[in-house]
Amino acid sequence: MGGGMHAYYYIFGVAEPTFRCRLPLNIWPDEDKYQFINNTHQLLIETWISSTSKCDTINGSKCTDFVYDRSVFGRTFTEDANFVCTNAVKRTWLATVFQIGAISAYGLVFLLLMELTSSSHTSFAGNLALIAYTFGEIVAALFAYGARNWLNHKWFNSGYIGLMLFYLYFVPESPYWLFNKKKYAQLEVCLRNIAKINKRENTEWFQLYRQLIQDSSIQMKTTIKPKKKNIRRILIRLCISGLIAFVTMLLYIKISYGLGAMNKNLSPHWSIVIGAIVEGIGYISASFLITTRLGRKYTLMVFALFTSLYVLTIPFIKENYPIVTIVISQMGKLTISGAVSASWVYVPELFPTSIRGLSNSIFVFTGRLGAILAPIVDAALGDKYIKLTFYIYSRITFIMIGIVTLLPETRNRSFNDDNENNNRIAAEQSEVQ
Repeated sequence: MGGGMHAYYYIFGVAEPTFRCRLPLNIWPDEDKYQFINNTHQLLIETWISSTSKCDTINGSKCTDFVYDRSVFGRTFTEDANFVCTNAVKRTWLATVFQIGAISAYGLVFLLLMELTSSSHTSFAGNLALIAYTFGEIVAALFAYGARNWLNHKWFNSGYIGLMLFYLYFVPESPYWLFNKKKYAQLEVCLRNIAKINKRENTEWFQLYRQLIQDSSIQMKTTIKPKKKNIRRILIRLCISGLIAFVTMLLYIKISYGLGAMNKNLSPHWSIVIGAIVEGIGYISASFLITTRLGRKYTLMVFALFTSLYVLTIPFIKENYPIVTIVISQMGKLTISGAVSASWVYVPELFPTSIRGLSNSIFVFTGRLGAILAPIVDAALGDKYIKLTFYIYSRITFIMIGIVTLLPETRNRSFNDDNENNNRIAAEQSEVQ
């Protein structure tokens, strides 16, 4: 939940409210309100401000001082720092910082949560984390609506994250990681604590654990170095998983951040709240579909395909059909959320435990690149060329779907290790015996 609160703080705390040039002191002293005060004030604004660009005066000179409308977002950091017009790109620097901090930590927590559960419950655990993320979005929107001040909102988020640090101290280490690193003493302590919480101390559970340790010693003796073919296969999967992360997070941020400014007839706070609910539906839908015959792979492909179609549709209807645009955008939020959910479950299952941490790091890193790039591109292109991004992103998604066909399905496979590696070890054991 903290990840959602932190990531969506940017939408409200660094939002771009409606603004205009401030009237000179010799025309209207100490002007601090965006709305018209009287007819004289309105006439002066219409006379002084350019009708073609809100960043220029009537003489064509660039504005350096602005008045902001606080009726929607309240006081934002954009207002205090004047991150508009020629300084608009600077807002994307903050987006970069937020994306690095929010989802990078969230990715580690997500993987740990999945590894703290059995292979039969990884889908449930993964989607539980994703649903909690949507609650964070709702909390961010509601608190922004109540606080209406970026600084108060920031202290609220900081306080919540500070409290979470104490909780993380008591979170156990991943049993999969401890076993893979041969930290058997720590592993036994971890498993005993898990068994105690689940009230299973008096079962044959620890006999299975001891047998697991014995089997691992046999596997270590019989395991050979991976062949070049296996290394090449892993490298290909790393590249494809990086592409999946880049494209899905690029589209996720493009759609999610766009909902806050999609239409003036709908409050951005309500847009985000509705979007969070729709996102949760997307996660639940994906968690169901990945357990069906579609599996992880084709669920990801189906959700990505529909996202691509929705993104391609938006520029054709945005100007003339604003309400339909909102509906299509929310449907895009649903499908890209489903794609993200499927990918976060699917990609870790593509790799054995020994390199899952590395593969997940690459997956999160490339996803961050996509998330960082989305607001930068939008700010750099501006309103004039923003439509191009919809066409390009849609085509990139089609390319990703085609490449995903090269990957195997991972449904009903153990989260503990790669099936091909397990089969090879089993064959070697039988030869030794």
